[in-house]
This record gives sequence, C-alpha cells and structure tokens, in this order.
Amino acid sequence: MLAIKVQYLVDEDGSPYFKASCDGGELDVYHRDYALNANEQALIVAKSFCKRKDWPEPKGFGWLENDTWVATLESVI
Repeated sequence: MLAIKVQYLVDEDGSPYFKASCDGGELDVYHRDYALNANEQALIVAKSFCKRKDWPEPKGFGWLENDTWVATLESVI
C-alpha cells in the first residue's frame, strides 16, 4: 500500500497552500476554493497528485493531525 501525505501550509508571504508528497515526489497547490472545506480540498489535491503520477485514484482518505491528511492507494501500476 502506498500513502500520499497532504499538508495545509502557509508560505513565507502568508499565502496558504496544500502540498501533496509521496516517495520523493511532491505537488504544491496554491489555489484555494473557499466554497469547499479543508477535507474536500485536500482530497482534490490527493487526486490531482495521483493523476499527475498516472496512478489510480485513492482508495482511502483521512485526517491526521496538524492540518495533515493521508490518502492511500492499494497498488501503483
């Protein structure tokens, strides 16, 4: 099983963004949709990361702590 870590961070200039990372790869997303809650936005970031890597969509998704989420994949082709 593979896990993708999604974090809600704040840049040096105060701009909020989401960062997805897994096995040395990462994706920063600076656009925020304030109509969505943080969980929904973090899941979109995880799905975008998977699509960029040409991986299947996450099978599991949950919130950890400190504004961090994790998405899991059963396998990667």
